[in-house]
Amino acid sequence: MRKIIPILIFVCFCFACTDNKQNADNAGNDTINSEALIGAEPFSEFIEKFHKDSLFAMTRVEEKTEGFNSDLIVYDSIEGYVGGEYTWSKNEMRDELYLCKILRKDKNYKVDFEVKADSALEHIYIPETGSVTYIKFKLKSKKWYLVEYESNNL
Repeated sequence: MRKIIPILIFVCFCFACTDNKQNADNAGNDTINSEALIGAEPFSEFIEKFHKDSLFAMTRVEEKTEGFNSDLIVYDSIEGYVGGEYTWSKNEMRDELYLCKILRKDKNYKVDFEVKADSALEHIYIPETGSVTYIKFKLKSKKWYLVEYESNNL
């Protein structure tokens, strides 16, 4: 019995070291991801300039932006409500971003942001209604770009 106790302690020690090595490996991966973001444009600076300077904003919008437009939803007697997927042109996005600027100033609307390392979501909405707009941004080549736009006016 006395011989088993040191063996059990040794086995427990081995498992503890293995677990620490896995945690150390994961920490290394986090560091690599962080290093990839070094020198990236800070989202807070980008979004402030994006909303204040429409010329700058249009440099960060692609010619075509995938998204959703609830005005295009139709009722089909077999399928139910369908449609809504939409590709916004750059000119349409200019108009939509101007509308969002007006909505941000309206006291009935709320604005929230979800920011991750390489993506961000702006959420403009009237609480407890179907009126909501999502503007999705993605970090590309260390700069933020609008990549998706969803307009829901239900």
